[in-house]
Parts: sequence; C-alpha cells; structure tokens
Amino acid sequence: MTPATARWTALAAVAAVLLVLGVALGFSWRSLSDGAGAQKPVPFPAPTEASPLNPSDAPTAEPLGEATLSYLGLAADGGVEAGGFAQGPEEGALCTLVLRQGSDERRADGEGSADATTIQCGALAVARDQLASGVWTAQLIIVTPSRLLESAPTTIEVP
Repeated sequence: MTPATARWTALAAVAAVLLVLGVALGFSWRSLSDGAGAQKPVPFPAPTEASPLNPSDAPTAEPLGEATLSYLGLAADGGVEAGGFAQGPEEGALCTLVLRQGSDERRADGEGSADATTIQCGALAVARDQLASGVWTAQLIIVTPSRLLESAPTTIEVP
C-alpha cells in the first residue's frame, strides 16, 4: 500500500466513525425532543421503599406536624433508647432519634410502621460507648414521603 492510499484509507475510517457518532448523537437528541427541537422534561424518579429517606434530605422548612417521644430511657448497656409515634398513618417513614450535647450529635435510625391511625417508631437506641456522661437533649424526627414531623426536645442524663 502506498502512503497516499494509506492516508485515504485512514481518512475514510475516521469519516465513517464520525458519521456513525453523528447518527447516534442525532438519534439520541431527537429521542429527547418533541420534534420541533425542544427538549422533553426527563422525569425525576420518586423515592422507593428500597431507598429510604434520609432525614438530612428532609425539607429545611418548619416541621409539618408533631411527633411524640413516648418513651425515653437508659438501656441495659447504659445507652439511650427511645420510641414514639405520630398521628396519621403513612408508609415509608424513617424514624430518627437525635441526641445532642453541646456540639456533639448522635443519631439512631429505624423504619416506622404504620397502623390504622399512626406511625409507630420503636427500638431506637444509641449505645453507651457513643455517649459522653452528662445531660443530652433528645428529639424524635419522623420523615415520610410527604411530611416532616418532630417531637418537642426533652432531656436525659447519661451517668
């Protein structure tokens, strides 16, 4: 093969690759447009039960309801355990016990269970080795697909 033929062969190969890429990109662009060149909105996937909500992803606005911290006490290991509920049944709730002491914060998460009238949160515990001795402020936060619920803060002393 002469150098001129090799150059033309390489040029033809590059042109073929560009043509294939252009068709592929043109096809994908047309598939996202309405035919007049405007793009269609791409739907944002809704949360699923397989990916529970994270309280840090909750809206930063004021809570949309009230949760009740119905039990707060010391566990057998000296840690803190809690439970609570909120009115209005709703599937997919994430319950979080938040303990604060000064700038320290500890969290325990669990899935909420809905019954006929409420969301129940139980078995939320922070182990003793995660807590310094002293007074901690406790709060129950429940995040559902449509609501952010918070209990009034209350205190507990860890020996």
